[in-house]
Amino acid sequence: MKKAKRTLTVLVAVLCLVVAALVAMSLINARNNRRAEEEKEAAIINLGNIGEADRLVLNCGKNGEDITFVLEDETWYAESMRGLTLDQNTVGHIAEEVSGLKAERKVEIKEDVSYYGLDEPRFHLTASDPEGHSISLLTGKSFDTVAGTKYYVMEPGGTEIYTVDSDLVKALDYSVYDMAKPDSFTVLTEDNIDSITVKDGKGTELYFEKKTEQADNGEFEYTWFLKTKDGLVQTSDVTLNPNNAGETTAKGYIDAILKNFTRCFFYKTCDFDRTDADLKSEFGFDGLTVEIADTAENDDGETVSEKITIVFGSDFTEEDDFTYAKFPDSGQVNCMTTRRVAPFREALADLAEVVR
Repeated sequence: MKKAKRTLTVLVAVLCLVVAALVAMSLINARNNRRAEEEKEAAIINLGNIGEADRLVLNCGKNGEDITFVLEDETWYAESMRGLTLDQNTVGHIAEEVSGLKAERKVEIKEDVSYYGLDEPRFHLTASDPEGHSISLLTGKSFDTVAGTKYYVMEPGGTEIYTVDSDLVKALDYSVYDMAKPDSFTVLTEDNIDSITVKDGKGTELYFEKKTEQADNGEFEYTWFLKTKDGLVQTSDVTLNPNNAGETTAKGYIDAILKNFTRCFFYKTCDFDRTDADLKSEFGFDGLTVEIADTAENDDGETVSEKITIVFGSDFTEEDDFTYAKFPDSGQVNCMTTRRVAPFREALADLAEVVR
């Protein structure tokens, strides 16, 4: 009996020691975790201390001009180009990236700033919030790590260089025109186009008009006419060479226009607020004009008639072949793919004789 009591006492003592050891280990782990969190927080490098930015000043490249963006009534504007409609998500993303921006590490500087690409920074960004906090940063070269691409940054005139994640620079990598929405117009189809007028700016004018008939099966059939010196003539009856009537008719030209121009749109914004002289000399706006009369539904669901007028300029090539295009009363220069515009030019060149 005494032996059993001694055994029980030993077991209780061992259990107490185990419990005490577990409690001690738990306290040590908690203290270590707390210390690790404190060290992690201490290692965070805050760049500036701004909240939600409401003003951004962005300069791209050594010879770039400052573009100031301001947030008013929850809408971003380019301060010097108020008429430019900005993509709110693009500008807002910059504001999100710079608000509460943190560096990943401070660089031990061993080289001249040119080594880090900060003598000719790619971007110079200044941001501020409604409380008056601000941050100003230059971005330099990128470098690759296992965790992804990083960039060197520093304050203008500063002596300390930091590294940041690539998200900030990706958000900045747009021109003000990349951030703008191009002008827009009604989606055009043969169903809603009523007439098309094509002018070359030198006196030649082509006028195509659609006539609609409803077939016995209820479907609508369209026939296109061209205004000639003999009046409106069905395009299939307008020949380019009267001495060889079956050779080529105007129908092929209106078919090509409808095929290429329906459902088209301005591809992007290219410039803004240029003088008339610039529009002619730099963008070639001195000739082709297209007027399209169409019938469409407005925002209230009412059927209304409207006229869309687009002037076209010269061609240029980037990732595709484009042609400058704009509305006559808009300060915005847009572009669309050249294949959309080519049929108008071809029709003017080949049908001029039959309409004069």
